Amino acid sequence: MSVTRVVILVTALLCTACASNARVSEGLNQTGEIAPACVTAVPLDSIIHDTREVTTKPQLRAYPDLHYPDRARREGITGSVVVSFVVGVDGLPEASSIRAIGGFANELNNAAAEFVGASRYWPGCLSGRPVRVRTTQEVNFRIGAQ
Repeated sequence: MSVTRVVILVTALLCTACASNARVSEGLNQTGEIAPACVTAVPLDSIIHDTREVTTKPQLRAYPDLHYPDRARREGITGSVVVSFVVGVDGLPEASSIRAIGGFANELNNAAAEFVGASRYWPGCLSGRPVRVRTTQEVNFRIGAQ
């Protein structure tokens, strides 16, 4: 395959990923974060990087309404859950990587993991290219908050 064909194929795949990423963000709350310059670049590699290794960390760009589990709300259970996950080069959380690593009740852990899984991110960047990045997000559950 010639270099020209490879470039055209990669560009077509990136455009498809951008379009599908825009579709999955419909109906989500937008943060207003500006996309990093690397968003349109060809991904650097498939290695999972740490947030200390990248030049631009992943940023939350769209998120669903947080579901507060009924039983936890009734029983007044509040607190924060830390969720660890990998943000892919397309800005989507990799489902198999999502883990609640701190929390109080299973219902809150599960709701926090679902929240992160349904959220969308701007990818992390290294050397001007998008990369997969392991990161964490704290999800807060407070009575009276949505």
